[in-house]
Amino acid sequence: MKLLNLTNWLHSLVGFFTFQMGGGGGGSQPQTQTSYSTNLPEYAKPFYEELLKQTGKQIYKTDASGNVTGVQEYTPYTGERVAPFTPGQEAVQAEVAGLRAPGGFGTAATGLGTGTGLGYGAAGAGLSQAFGYSPTAISGGTFGAPEAASYMSPYQSNVTDIAIIEAEEQRDLANAAGAT
Repeated sequence: MKLLNLTNWLHSLVGFFTFQMGGGGGGSQPQTQTSYSTNLPEYAKPFYEELLKQTGKQIYKTDASGNVTGVQEYTPYTGERVAPFTPGQEAVQAEVAGLRAPGGFGTAATGLGTGTGLGYGAAGAGLSQAFGYSPTAISGGTFGAPEAASYMSPYQSNVTDIAIIEAEEQRDLANAAGAT
């Protein structure tokens, strides 16, 4: 019954704003109305009704019989905006803050500098060869069956040869069957 009262109140509120804000009556324009209906599954109906009841309790003021009498006042939140750290989180933060660079880092940095210097020499040699590249200096040879055979897989050749032999046998069987 309370849900029906809430629905009636909402319908009245919508009707009031439609009439007061110029949405209804007095014009020569034809009014069109579209109606949609959906069926709520039976298993969801009690949950949906309970959701509406609880929402109504949070938003609307009601009298002793359950009729809506107004809207609840806004109550601003005055609690903590961010949860404080737990003792475990604080302990981990203290451990991380206490970390120091191991003594081996200095040795590693020295070795890295030496390796980088050696790398520059190798890179320079490679770049000088790359910059000296001339595509016209390459002499083209011939590419024939022997060169192509060196790129062919013997496995693939065997598979293809077997497939050809089987296809020829099937053709001969089909021709023999068609001749009788």
